[in-house]
Amino acid sequence: MKIATFDMTVFGPQHGVAKEGLTGPRTARLDSSWVGPFPGEATRLCDHIRRAIEIASAYPSALLIFSGADTQTGEKGEVLGRSEAIGAFEIARDHNWFGHPEVAERCHCDIESRDSAQNAAFSAFLFRHLTGAFPKRMIGVGWSFKGTRYSTCAAGLPFLENGIE
Repeated sequence: MKIATFDMTVFGPQHGVAKEGLTGPRTARLDSSWVGPFPGEATRLCDHIRRAIEIASAYPSALLIFSGADTQTGEKGEVLGRSEAIGAFEIARDHNWFGHPEVAERCHCDIESRDSAQNAAFSAFLFRHLTGAFPKRMIGVGWSFKGTRYSTCAAGLPFLENGIE
């Protein structure tokens, strides 16, 4: 499939960094395997990754973009040097794409986004970089309370026909 055939993106903004080597099925859902999330969020963040993959699988014309920069520091205040998006990608890979391995070839990482507005905009710009056109549709997968925030961000992206779902 040529990359130019894609017309939408499913983007998965991340809100924590999965620690390197702790992204497999036995460890990824443990809070101790993450830096940044609140207690009890590790399982939900893995669920977001799984759901983004499921949605992308349902839309063969969609690119999946995990979004999130290196926004966390370690226990001693050191910069981790590891982006949220790469951690999500590794969880997806180490979970065999949650039963949808065909999505792997359509998955990309935006490793620059530092907030919700950038998650939306940078995912659209990465889509354009990869395909030569902006997406006609974007579906964001993450915390439901951020839905309004993403819709507001989408209003500033004039190339989107229907905003962000």
